[in-house]
Amino acid sequence: MGRLNQPRVYALMGFVILFSVSCSFSTRFSEPPPTESADASLVIPATSGARTSPLPASKPQPMPKPDLLDYPFSAAGDVNRWIRFYTVRYRGSMQIFLDRYAYYRPMIEEILAEYDLPTELIYMAMVESGFRNHAISPAEAGGMWQFMPATGAHFGLKMNRLVDDRRDSIRATRAAATYLTDLYQMFQSWHLAM
Repeated sequence: MGRLNQPRVYALMGFVILFSVSCSFSTRFSEPPPTESADASLVIPATSGARTSPLPASKPQPMPKPDLLDYPFSAAGDVNRWIRFYTVRYRGSMQIFLDRYAYYRPMIEEILAEYDLPTELIYMAMVESGFRNHAISPAEAGGMWQFMPATGAHFGLKMNRLVDDRRDSIRATRAAATYLTDLYQMFQSWHLAM
């Protein structure tokens, strides 16, 4: 998984929020509609729930499950440019991404819950590959979660002439959950882990 462009991630998250409010996204996927995300300024404040002391080493440290709206961002500059890009120029592809999101969401959310990870991490797969299992980057990162060959092998994904587990949505999602867990344990911050 490569380094994400933060304005692009925030724009994509903002687009999903706007889409859910204005285009009946929530009724399409049988969820209650968001109540306060239709703010015109798109400034979403951070919550003050930071941990100050780690738990004892004998017990694994539970990961905070932030809400999508817990990430502070302001829709200005690059974020607005990306929102326009995804809603105007890239609208057809974005609709395909949202259709794939509806297909893969139950499986990914189940695996993220199994690893006690925030469900909002599902949007990383949308940003990385648009939920395409056969996506390959110019740097040879592959699959829905865009694992580099060495990173995929480190997390148990087989790659040879006949098999590439980076393209298996379930195995790759489990590997991504393990990788994100390790990154969070290392950095203690979801912004750095992503």
